[in-house]
Amino acid sequence: MALAGRGRDRRWFAERPLGLACWNLFDLGVVDRRRRGHLDVFTVNHNSRQSLLENDGSGRFRDVLSELRLDQDRVFPGWADDVSAPPLVEPGLYLYREGNSLIVRSVGGAGHEWISGTLSLDCPVRDLAPSEIDTVVDRAGGGSTSTVVRFRARGPGRLELRPELVGLPVTVRLDGEVALGRVYVGPTMATPPAPEFVLRLRDRHGMAWAAIGDAGRLDVFVARGGLRGRLEHYGGVVRDELFVDTGAGYEDHAARLGIGKGVCRSRQAGWVPLPGAHGLHLFVSCHGAAPQLHRRGPDGRFVDVAVDLGLGDVRGDHFAWVDVDGDGWPELLAVDGARLLVHRFDGGRFGVHQSVPLRGDRVRKLAVGDYDGDGDADLFAPSPGGNTLLVNDGGTYRPVDPRTVGLPGAGGVTASWVDFDNDGLDDLHLVPGGLFRRRGDGTFAATRLLEHRLPATVADARVTWFDSDGTGSRDVVVAVVATSKADGAGFDWVGRLFANVGAAGHWLQVDLEGPPDNPHGLGAAVRVATAGRTWTRCVGWSEGSHFSQGHYRVYFGLGRAPLADSVTVTWPDGTVDTLGRPAGDERVTIAHTGSGDRPA
Repeated sequence: MALAGRGRDRRWFAERPLGLACWNLFDLGVVDRRRRGHLDVFTVNHNSRQSLLENDGSGRFRDVLSELRLDQDRVFPGWADDVSAPPLVEPGLYLYREGNSLIVRSVGGAGHEWISGTLSLDCPVRDLAPSEIDTVVDRAGGGSTSTVVRFRARGPGRLELRPELVGLPVTVRLDGEVALGRVYVGPTMATPPAPEFVLRLRDRHGMAWAAIGDAGRLDVFVARGGLRGRLEHYGGVVRDELFVDTGAGYEDHAARLGIGKGVCRSRQAGWVPLPGAHGLHLFVSCHGAAPQLHRRGPDGRFVDVAVDLGLGDVRGDHFAWVDVDGDGWPELLAVDGARLLVHRFDGGRFGVHQSVPLRGDRVRKLAVGDYDGDGDADLFAPSPGGNTLLVNDGGTYRPVDPRTVGLPGAGGVTASWVDFDNDGLDDLHLVPGGLFRRRGDGTFAATRLLEHRLPATVADARVTWFDSDGTGSRDVVVAVVATSKADGAGFDWVGRLFANVGAAGHWLQVDLEGPPDNPHGLGAAVRVATAGRTWTRCVGWSEGSHFSQGHYRVYFGLGRAPLADSVTVTWPDGTVDTLGRPAGDERVTIAHTGSGDRPA
């Protein structure tokens, strides 16, 4: 991946080591998992290895995914790593993955005994590559799609299976008195606990982090795929996950708390507050079908109320929850082809409040920010066929051709509003176009910073901006996949962290401690006043993920002002908390007191 304007980039951005798992990347995000002020980085990668990179506060990261037992296969950490074979040194039987293939490899040695057994799959095996291992394939009759492969191995040999659906579990049964110490699973060469064991992949798409328990620790919901639309044939085999931090580790409580998957091919996930309903509720988009909205009851259990609340006919390619009209409660924004639908909650149900035409029909991200500085949520909808600037006029969106303000008219893959220089004005970062600095007159100028020039087409990208090292300037992780193939296929994602070393303006960052039913202050508006100016940011606007959630910090560039005159938080319940004259160049935490003023 090449960057244009290399000399300019080096003066403003310095690449830092990260070690991100990028093979088959689906989404990227940040979260303060331990709620200690340090933002960590995570990825979700379909059936491939993920990252959960814990930040020590100085911008140095350590992968703790396996340590926290959040691997796709918790018994065999690393089973999801399908990039390379383990070292085939010790005699024995090896099971590992190469892409979507399951490999059984026998390595012989002096006195090496026969190892035999079966591999049972609940789907057809499309191809069984020629093998030196004795095999018998039993495809059950009677309309069943299950497959049983019997194998017998001694000495060198290799068996390759290509199952039709890689997201289903594989049951392995070893015969006889096999020495389990000579059976190696995955690249970490884990040994099985018993002669019969199950190998699992999860096809993870979105991760939504929030403290939903009484202990205040962050839990995480994981949205899983749908077996290419064949979930109805495998009822109960694939479930979405809700990992609750019990203090002794993460446990999946999805079934216990009533979160059912049904036939939802889950993509995007997010926690949302709803008017008249206690606590945070879980939104899950379903590819090609209506979304789920799991409302949490007083007993902590969830019930899907999407149809009851008028969302049964909602369709979309991408969603965002944004407080459009400033009443403290979010609207559901849905990108449906070449239009944006704004669903507003009114009279106990959601209904379409506005349908806005978009200039492109492959919008993959809605970037939320305050483009014009009037305190409400404006949008930028990037698309290879045509970008759209959506200006919020009193709770209604007005589409604007971005070329009229100096922004590219087309070619966007992803976008982020970010005050990268801390001058108090929201700039726009586009992939592949780079950073566009906002001028005082509301127009933009290309900086050539972070502009991508690749020998092939940018097929997709994920970007998240956050303060990785506590310096006050927002750094950026950029992950890009490029392809020169005619069919647009390719999985060579490259992820890099660029530290922002050029920002010179003063700054203020705000974390909120909300009430027990909304601990992150989702929906709260934070207003900072200084030097005769007022800036407004809402919790959630900093989120860079396409399908995930976890970035709840709000950022303010103060320009030349060394400190703020005041910080005011308007919570969704209508109460207001004010912090007078906080020092600049600091991160502050404001707690919900419940005793502040309520607007008349």
